[in-house]
Amino acid sequence: MTSFEAALNGEIGAEELRAAFWFHLGGQSFPKARLARTLWLRGFVQRGLQSAMATLEEAQARNHKFSMCLALTEAVCPLHLMAGNLSEASRCIAMLDELAEGSIFGGFAHYLRGSLLVKSGNHAEGLRVLRAARDHSGRLTGKEGRTSIIIDFTTPQGSGFLLNFAEALVGIGDVAAAIALIDTEISQARLEGLLWHVPELLRLKGEVLAGQKHDTAALDAEQCLLEAIEISKQQGALYWQLRAATTLLRLQVKPNKGKDARALLAAVCEDYAGEPTFLDLETARALLNGSPRTTTR
Repeated sequence: MTSFEAALNGEIGAEELRAAFWFHLGGQSFPKARLARTLWLRGFVQRGLQSAMATLEEAQARNHKFSMCLALTEAVCPLHLMAGNLSEASRCIAMLDELAEGSIFGGFAHYLRGSLLVKSGNHAEGLRVLRAARDHSGRLTGKEGRTSIIIDFTTPQGSGFLLNFAEALVGIGDVAAAIALIDTEISQARLEGLLWHVPELLRLKGEVLAGQKHDTAALDAEQCLLEAIEISKQQGALYWQLRAATTLLRLQVKPNKGKDARALLAAVCEDYAGEPTFLDLETARALLNGSPRTTTR
């Protein structure tokens, strides 16, 4: 049983009550939203999306704004972004923006809007909006200690936010700032044990390093990508494996220890058999088939 399922069943001991505080805000919306997110990362595409939408629909049926904002912030909007459903993501972010007016979720709406812009290729405007989200949070990202148990996914101090911030920096060509931010966030995430996005941070770093000119760039990129794949395997995060293995093959970085990038990616794609397709999976399969559609967002 996962921690999220335990929260949904009410099976949380007294020693866990403090950590469980956020699970009780908005009823069961928070653990249900996190469960949806976890299902997606583990490769259960249909169950993840269905769980996210069910969480939102239940909140709407109760007309509970806080729960609706939680569902949109923690599951519905992020999953549409990861699936590449940008038009639907835009619609849901607009819904969140309207619901969040005057509440703490305003910063989340700004963050998600910035992420949408980055995913759409508008890196400069996305960076501007992400900075506004950071400012809205009232904290300087990377400068203050982080203590909240909920920050690792979508808040403007969490690694998901900083990941998109780094993507925007890469997009505008500020590679040095992006790598510095990634390195800082990986160290901080490991220190705090908040490792949700570490494989993707490593993947992005590997992608950036592969384009550098120095002598060890290819080797450094390879090490980042292989580490991303290894950590995602340990996490059971098939989605992060898919993205890292796609980048490994797309960049034609030859893996060490006899591993074959094509075989790695083919195995991950096979694990998605029977699941609905989505943008990253289509990209990976096209790459395996020799199609020019090889862009990893």
